[in-house]
Amino acid sequence: MKNKFAKVIILVLAIFTNINLKAIAGSDIDPATGASVGGGILTLCEPTEDKACIYLEPTTITARIKSFGQINEYLYNLETCGEDWRGTNKCTSNFLTLKSKNLVVIDRNRNEYLFGNDQVFVNLLARDEKVVSNGQLVPQTFHLNIGQGRVGTTETRFSLSFEDASMGITSDTSRKSGIEYFSTVNTPSRKYTTTPVPRRNLLHTMTATIDSRNQPNVQTYTFDIGTLVLRVGHENPLNINLANLNNGKGPNVGNNPPNPNPNPNLATFEMDADGDLFRFRSSVPATIAQIRAILAGTNAININNARIEGEIVAGTQPYNPNWAFHLKENTIEVFTGTDFRCDGSAKVISRNLANIGSPNFFFDRTWCPNTSKLIREIF
Repeated sequence: MKNKFAKVIILVLAIFTNINLKAIAGSDIDPATGASVGGGILTLCEPTEDKACIYLEPTTITARIKSFGQINEYLYNLETCGEDWRGTNKCTSNFLTLKSKNLVVIDRNRNEYLFGNDQVFVNLLARDEKVVSNGQLVPQTFHLNIGQGRVGTTETRFSLSFEDASMGITSDTSRKSGIEYFSTVNTPSRKYTTTPVPRRNLLHTMTATIDSRNQPNVQTYTFDIGTLVLRVGHENPLNINLANLNNGKGPNVGNNPPNPNPNPNLATFEMDADGDLFRFRSSVPATIAQIRAILAGTNAININNARIEGEIVAGTQPYNPNWAFHLKENTIEVFTGTDFRCDGSAKVISRNLANIGSPNFFFDRTWCPNTSKLIREIF
């Protein structure tokens, strides 16, 4: 009750003083899985004078824009808008105007979309399925012309969907209105999600439209996360600058090049643990070989299904400097599925290290974040 009252006071102050609400680093509960989540995606895009950043999280949409050396942040959630005409809390009246050259969108799955003039560069780093569209293999990263097919091809339209029905991407032109559009719909995989969330397990719907007759210099975006809709007007966008990808490091960053001299007895890896980057080290040769094979795609376990568990040990390690605990090296194991008895947020563990091992808090000291995903080996 106190927290709710405090948020109301902050909202009132923001309205009367025209202060941008500071984004909270993620939401407490992921509505798709019930797991605790963090705000890890907020670190994946740093706004510059050339690009604005939009972050799609479970219950919030955050925009960051840099202008004249100042970063302005806009947070949209259910508390920043009132009921609609039906008396529901689905926010549909939010609108934001951007004047940046490019727009980067990061979704909660850590996928990245870079929008420029009439084009989008799609960077599906969170997925590894091989998908065929229009008879061609679709890579993890590809260009699309908004309203047409891929850049450098003769395709007039583009459409793909993944086998688990968790994502679809379309780029085409409306015959009636002539409006060009790009759209993507993202939902949890039906294989692993049983808990309903707003609008039939919606993670997000994203559209980009170009109306050359009525708004020739504006690209319009709609970001829908199920309970919240944000419309963005991108004025005078310029051609895509690929240097704006991956926090300014370009499109090739994020690949995991093989280590020319891998140590079979000691290895350090990085994972996304419910939205937070966390590093762990293993000293078990069989486990090291298994994780390397999963990252390389040569193991029977798909990287999207592989989870990591290990024994919690208090104390910061040089290879994992951002956390007050680490995982015991010889306890690291790979598992699949879910186990809510040892699931939890890294932030919660760090704040409650003194309680680890108590009957009601990680009683056997094992941590197994259920929505974790392996990212890479640290060399």
